[in-house]
Amino acid sequence: MLWITNATISIFHPIPEKCPAIESSSDVEPDPGVGGSAAALACFLILISLCFLLPGFSEGVFWLIGCGLIVVGGGIAMFMYSARAKKSHAGECQRLNETARIEVDRLNKQARAEAEQFNRNRIIVTDAEIDEVVSNYFKDNLKSMALHKLGVDEEQVQEISPIHIGNYYFNDIPTASSVKRKTGKDGRNRASHYEVLTFLFSADQVYCYRLRFSLLEGKKQETTDEYFYRDIVSVSADSVGDIYEFKLTTSGGTSIGTTVFDFGAAERSVQDMRRLLRIKKQQT
Repeated sequence: MLWITNATISIFHPIPEKCPAIESSSDVEPDPGVGGSAAALACFLILISLCFLLPGFSEGVFWLIGCGLIVVGGGIAMFMYSARAKKSHAGECQRLNETARIEVDRLNKQARAEAEQFNRNRIIVTDAEIDEVVSNYFKDNLKSMALHKLGVDEEQVQEISPIHIGNYYFNDIPTASSVKRKTGKDGRNRASHYEVLTFLFSADQVYCYRLRFSLLEGKKQETTDEYFYRDIVSVSADSVGDIYEFKLTTSGGTSIGTTVFDFGAAERSVQDMRRLLRIKKQQT
């Protein structure tokens, strides 16, 4: 939950800088004080008008002076009413702004509380823990997946233990979404895809199972290969700059390989494969 700022809140709860102008007098409730003042002014004008009815004033003069007084009185009454209406409107704007400010403060406090609760509850996973989870998952499942895909029985591949060599895969997989990349705090690059080679060893052949797997979606791409021991000419694990690579090459010029995340484990695996290859070649 992100912090909620006043600017963000204003998107959902707009707070005008100025209250809209009142279009007519009907927008504001009548003020009793204004009505009382207008009534008093009207009585005063009536009294003045009666004074002009005394003998000595003609009817024309009476109407001229009376109408003038009525116009002046009406103007004064409207001015008083307008002043009271503006004052009432300003008070309403102030009340609305204060209500909006209180709501913004409440939402900000709620957002902070939710963020603090989230930080208390979340689990921080290190780069090493992620690598270990991925590695253990493949070690626990790859053998059965490879046997199933290759169509061989476990009893057929007992020469040495299965070998798994892999790394995060930084290219796209056809069945999965685009790969996501990130550099860990340890400076090593990781991705949302993973590639691993599994080698199974029978009496006469090396079976290879390649799995490319989306860590986010569970979608995968699988391929298999088989090589006779006599056709394998080299097995290597080399470093090219900061990148470690594994490669198996055959006499026909074909090869299979992948980049390596755990170079130490890959070197031990290569030594085991070379040892087995020497034995098999000596037997032929």
